[in-house]
Amino acid sequence: MKQLFVAILALGCLVASAQSIVKEEPLGVYGAQHWTLSNGINVYVKATKLTPGWLSIQGVSPGGLSQNYRPEDAPSLKQLNTVIAVSGAAGKSAVELGRMLRADSARMRTYAEKEEEGFQGRCKNTGLETALKVMQLKVLYPQIDTAAVNKYVRINKQANAKHQDPKFAFADSIFSNVFGHHPIGSEKVSDYDLDHLDNDCVLRVYRDRFSDLGDMSVFVVGDFNVDSLKAMVVKYIATLPSHGRVEKPKDIGYHLFNSTKTSRFTGEMAEPQDKVYFFWTANVKYTLKNYLTAQLTGRIMSDIWLNDLREKRGWTKHIDSHCSVVDSDNGDSDPVVFFPFNATVTAGKGEATREIVLADLKRAGATGITAAQLKEQKDYYRRMHKESMQDNSYWMSMLQNYVLNDGLDFHTPYESTLSSITRADVRAFVSHLLNDGHQLNLMMTPKK
Repeated sequence: MKQLFVAILALGCLVASAQSIVKEEPLGVYGAQHWTLSNGINVYVKATKLTPGWLSIQGVSPGGLSQNYRPEDAPSLKQLNTVIAVSGAAGKSAVELGRMLRADSARMRTYAEKEEEGFQGRCKNTGLETALKVMQLKVLYPQIDTAAVNKYVRINKQANAKHQDPKFAFADSIFSNVFGHHPIGSEKVSDYDLDHLDNDCVLRVYRDRFSDLGDMSVFVVGDFNVDSLKAMVVKYIATLPSHGRVEKPKDIGYHLFNSTKTSRFTGEMAEPQDKVYFFWTANVKYTLKNYLTAQLTGRIMSDIWLNDLREKRGWTKHIDSHCSVVDSDNGDSDPVVFFPFNATVTAGKGEATREIVLADLKRAGATGITAAQLKEQKDYYRRMHKESMQDNSYWMSMLQNYVLNDGLDFHTPYESTLSSITRADVRAFVSHLLNDGHQLNLMMTPKK
């Protein structure tokens, strides 16, 4: 019996030792460290005192729902994260898990999106174990709380019945058109989606997504004790399932619209207004210069449009517009520009608004912008960058961008790259967008 007891103890030691940090090395940028775990997961850590006593932790595994996608499952996949969130885990309700987290000033969620699955958390450093414990329960022991799901369905059907305002239909039309009417392209959860929600499908897909996390990258940024963090990483992350699966997102046809399109429709409105929407897109390389040129272009054009539509004519109170470069929108797709414009204007002024917006953009692509306009936005982004560096979320973003994009550094050359951008660069960017890209224009006017 004594020999058996010793053997059991020895086996326990072997199992414990199998879960460990097998390699530690500097990442080479941002003062970060890279730990390789025994299950293959890579952990990247950066210590800061920017928010004393707090840290953020995120895990990213490539693949996502694209690995399991079937058109007939679209209603369930659109609602997967919500269903999992309201269902709790390991025999505990979502309310009980939430109470655990709040007691230690922690937040934690797991998710499965189109191209990746993972987890996101933020907590006081004293609440890290609770956050990771909840993450582990959600990964290893997911469940469906039928009563909670039924309540979610009932509440959303009631909300849909109230949301007959045309502005909701217009928003849904935007998402549907931008993403080519893909079954999961719209953010709206319709009654059809709610009626075709399959809890078994949700649980099956979620379990598959988290059944093998050996290709996961975990990022930790904030204020922590290194030895304590290592112990938590070994206990909760090195023990996550890993069986050698390495994935990359699949092409499921989730692409931006691929041709220039204009669509006009009407809707009954309590307060007659015209709604004008544009979306411009084009392929570009995912570089810091293109990224910053897009941002500068977006703010410059927003100011021009706001001046023309609000200050000069009083047709609108505000506009929503920004410009960015996204590294991928589906599987191995090329990087693209996202440049939306959205405004609600005085009834009867929609067509004139459309003409003004296009004329302003075409002018920027032909004759360019002024030196003063460019300087103003460069100064703005210098200020914002300086402020951003005082936040952990900035370093989390930089760290992920570097690791997940093969060493792409958007931090070190930021100032020199921003300074190098000229009026000619902005003009060429807009010209490329107009001449080589695609334009979507939607307009809704009151039904007469």
